[in-house]
Amino acid sequence: MPRLLKISLLMTAWLAAEFGLFAWYHEQLGLGFSLTAQVAVIVVACWLLAWQAGAIKSVWLQIIADFLMVAVHVWALVNFAYFRIFHTFLPLASSRLLGVNWPMLRLMKDFVGLVPTGLMVASAGLVSAYWLMGWLSRHSQVSGGLALTPEHRLRLPALGRQRLGLAGLATFLSFQAIMLVGIDWRLDAVRGHLVSSDSSAEQLTAEMGLFGNAFASERVLAATMNATTTRPEAGILGNSLAPALANPDVIRADFQTLAAGTASGPGAERPTFTKPPHIILYQLESVDAWALTVNPTPMPFLADLMKKNWTVDNYFANGCTTVDAEFAVNCGFLPETFGPVSDLYAKNSYNCLPSILKQRGYATHAYHANDASFWARDLLFPAWGYDNLHFTPEFSYRDPDSLLFDRVVDNIKSSDKPTLSYVIGITSHAPHNEHFRESYNRRFGLGITPYVGELNGAAATMDADETTVREYLGFLKATDNGIRQLFSRLEREGLLGDVVVVIFADHRYYNSKDTDPVGNFLAYNRLPLAIYAPSVMATELQTVASHVDLPTTIYDLVTGGTDALPTTFLGTSLMSPNHVSGAMTKCLGRVSYYDDQTLITGNLSGGSFQFAKGVTDEARQASVKSALHEAAVASDLMLKRNELGESGPSNEGLVEGKVQFDYVTDSDRDGLSDLRETGLRTDPNNPDTDGDGYLDGIEVESGFNPLGPGRWVEGEPPSSDNIP
Repeated sequence: MPRLLKISLLMTAWLAAEFGLFAWYHEQLGLGFSLTAQVAVIVVACWLLAWQAGAIKSVWLQIIADFLMVAVHVWALVNFAYFRIFHTFLPLASSRLLGVNWPMLRLMKDFVGLVPTGLMVASAGLVSAYWLMGWLSRHSQVSGGLALTPEHRLRLPALGRQRLGLAGLATFLSFQAIMLVGIDWRLDAVRGHLVSSDSSAEQLTAEMGLFGNAFASERVLAATMNATTTRPEAGILGNSLAPALANPDVIRADFQTLAAGTASGPGAERPTFTKPPHIILYQLESVDAWALTVNPTPMPFLADLMKKNWTVDNYFANGCTTVDAEFAVNCGFLPETFGPVSDLYAKNSYNCLPSILKQRGYATHAYHANDASFWARDLLFPAWGYDNLHFTPEFSYRDPDSLLFDRVVDNIKSSDKPTLSYVIGITSHAPHNEHFRESYNRRFGLGITPYVGELNGAAATMDADETTVREYLGFLKATDNGIRQLFSRLEREGLLGDVVVVIFADHRYYNSKDTDPVGNFLAYNRLPLAIYAPSVMATELQTVASHVDLPTTIYDLVTGGTDALPTTFLGTSLMSPNHVSGAMTKCLGRVSYYDDQTLITGNLSGGSFQFAKGVTDEARQASVKSALHEAAVASDLMLKRNELGESGPSNEGLVEGKVQFDYVTDSDRDGLSDLRETGLRTDPNNPDTDGDGYLDGIEVESGFNPLGPGRWVEGEPPSSDNIP
């Protein structure tokens, strides 16, 4: 048999096996294997074969080809587990090669069991076959056949001295580029057709398949990352790709457009504090609201807190990872659409709630039983204003939340300042299975047992088997016991009258199989929220709210207003009767918006948006789609441009000069501490007490009177004698 025919048959057999592997891959995920997905698989397989063919005369190209083959299959296996958890594929873009989501990939190791063993074995077999095929092809170049004799094997090192040549290399790389660009644009045309036909995000994901989604996300992500401040007349994302002014006012206007016609809740009056209260923010791990509705509830203490204190029935996250929640709750801003802020923006500057409360004399603490480098918290939390990080090794890995609460109360007792304590829960973290439950019980004696009650309708729709759901609810019982212990300790220490406790979940967890799109969305996305403060009455504050509303609410609780907050805080206080009652979520390329009359979901990578509730008027539909799209891209661009840094209250028209600000005690940021302003009899809440257009600090530094015109000597009362 001629050598070329042998090699051709080998490549054809490998191509057929690769096609079969990904046909099985898509079927295992319940996606089917659409024509578009098939074409994409064939193109990627041919692309890999082209690398193999080009590598016949170059060992270096062979090394690259083998690396690409391994990378493609490992990436596919990671995506299999990723899709099982998030029901979408990892966005892929060359513009983000330096922003690989390593924390997410590390998290995937806990879910390796979601990938069928057969799929891993088949992938390993095809990778091995690819390498062997290349080895045989190169060997045949030397020997003229495929006989594997010791004599021929001895000649293989000589292959390293062969050269493809510059012309050959240029031709080879040009062919690669043309092929990939061609399929890229073809798939984009298919995507555009699906979008124009109002296909849902799920339909588009299924139709494009694994590699089709990768091609589409490369183009869209690259365009978003390279967006400028001008509106293009046309483009992948349409006219709202890059808002003319990507700033908080644009996003707020979009929120108003989205929520037009919705009713705010009653809000509530601010409770009275005799001194600044201690604040405890407890972030529950993976707790869905439906889990509290099982009868009997596995979280009776939390359910009772929600019943007797402030809550919001329809409460949502703004993202779908833990660090997304931390970012939104601390900084009041929307997370990045395509990945956690820890990936690309850990070194940005920020002006967040902890920094702002420090200006009012608060000590700031963050607690978590994990390494601080996970999700880049060692960089983000100090940037947000946390001075004291209590992570491992202060705690052992995965210490239950109750142990963290004891440290929180100890630090509150010993502090001579009001404290802000951010507790990142871990007790209810996956995996939820018998093996981990028994291990956790042995280590900490938590006594976790599977839930034995009757599962309600919501539990029955969860995209997990009944054993897993019951294990999950058992972990929630242990989490609830930790909350009970926290309040018992606060009561024993006499602190319940001096503390505000806000309990909320970080993100959704098990997907719902409810066939009703609204019921599915609510079962998957609604989260519990409870706000305890002394003397508050049971109140359903608002109809709909989300994480970005919490920092504004907390600041309102502490200060009695929100006007001094940075404009980047996008939420509104839950106590306000003018609250914007809607929730926008950005999750791994997908965006959604929900309020009491609207539910719209979309795929920003694909550009498709679909209404599942309300809004039948075409003009209103167009404005809602545009507003949701623009808010997502505008907030991404603000993060990209590092525009969340400290700006402070507007001092427009004031001459700022060079002043060393004392942010801890300088409430009005005029360069004078509150204590010093008390001595000078200036207003600590007004940066320009006499209204002459100069900051009080500048006037004092220059020897002028901040209480009126004229020069004065510090320490003497202002009078006509010291007016020049």
